[in-house]
Order: sequence, then structure tokens, then C-alpha cells
Amino acid sequence: MERDFKGVWIPKEIWLDTRLNALDKVILTEIDSLDDGENGCYASNQYLSEFCQCSATKVSTAISKLQEYGYIEQVDFDGRHRKIKSCLTKIERQPYEICKADIQNVKANNKDNNKDNKNLIIRGNKVDVYKDIVNDYNMICSRLAKVERLTDSRKKHIKARLGEHSREDLTIAFHKLNESDFACGNNDRGWEADFDWLMKNEENITKVLEGKYDNRMNPIEKSFARALDNIRSGVNDNGSYFD
Repeated sequence: MERDFKGVWIPKEIWLDTRLNALDKVILTEIDSLDDGENGCYASNQYLSEFCQCSATKVSTAISKLQEYGYIEQVDFDGRHRKIKSCLTKIERQPYEICKADIQNVKANNKDNNKDNKNLIIRGNKVDVYKDIVNDYNMICSRLAKVERLTDSRKKHIKARLGEHSREDLTIAFHKLNESDFACGNNDRGWEADFDWLMKNEENITKVLEGKYDNRMNPIEKSFARALDNIRSGVNDNGSYFD
């Protein structure tokens, strides 16, 4: 991606925000540098993962966290491409209370606690883990039906899934579900996934995490991708190497 700029600058409030790890701050800075103010940032997770030299999963988790803390917002999504706006110019610059990093970052860095904790510590306050997960789902899964009520049955299923998967796994599953055309109704049955289907049992969420509902390439796209791979590796279609 081309842009005309002389460098990046990280405000001290972000640099000292111990809720964010170093990768979160780099991703936020890159999104902010790509946001031209009018058109926003169209960078995909794949681009950001290559730029930051990390996995797309880590990018997905970072973006979810940045949205949760109000540093970025998704303003458009056409089913395949999203537009993200940096909110740095909107944020009131007030210093955050500097607390111990291991307490403030418990949500991202302490997976084992997710199995037993009923509360997460965010911004120095206790937040109901059930509401936190539902809010994440509603924010990330913009193509699917929103959760309007947090019932006892839903709490029961959330608790069960947290006993099997980490909090980070749930965030990844939300992103994968929202990016799946099939799960969002593009299938011959008109079926759409929702929060209850995802959290109902371990099987459903595991299938999503393992990529069963990921978008598949059509034959033309597969042929094109194979040709690109051959070009990169210097191999002809007949298996011989290019001269």
C-alpha cells in the first residue's frame, strides 16, 4: 500500500496504555497511518499480518481489542472488504492510571484464568464476563443477528465454552464466523449462524475454529492461485522448472 508520509508517532497515552501489548500498538499505528481521514483504512488482516510479521490470528485479536477500547471503529463492510477508521483524533487525551501489567492484560495474556473467572478486569474495573463476550460478538459479527438479551441459558453455554476454550479462541471464532459467507446465509438453504448456534456445544465452535466454514475458492480462483504458486517457485505446469 502506498502513502505519502514521513513516519509515525505514537502518543504517550497509547504508549503507556498497559492494556495494549507492543503488537497492538504497532497495528494501531499502522491503521492510523493508512487512514487518510476520508476513505479510512482498507488494510486486510493478511496485509497487516505480513507488515507486522505475525499471524493473521494475532491481528484479528488485536483489532478486536482496539475496537473494544475505542481506538478504531469498523465503519463499512461489504461482505468481503471492511473499512476501519482510526479514532485517535476523537479520543480525549487523559492519562490512564498505570497499574500492574499482569492485572490489566489478564484478558489477553492469561488464558488459564478464563476457565474459572466469572469476571475480567478491564480499564481497572470488573466487568461481567458474560456481557463482555456478548458485546464482543455483537461488535465483531456485524453480518449476523445481534444478541438482544443475556439469558440464563446463554450464560450457561458461555460458561461451558470457557471451560473448553480460551477467551482469545472465542474472539477468533467470532471473526471467522463473520467472515464466512456460508455462515452468513450464502448457501442453498438460506441458513445463517447465530450466537446460540455457535455457543450451543463444543462441536460447533471447534468446527469454526478449524476452518470448516471458511470461504472456499472456486475452480478459477484455485487455478489462478496454483499458477501463482508455480511462478513463485519457478515450476511449469508440467512439473519442470522455468529456464
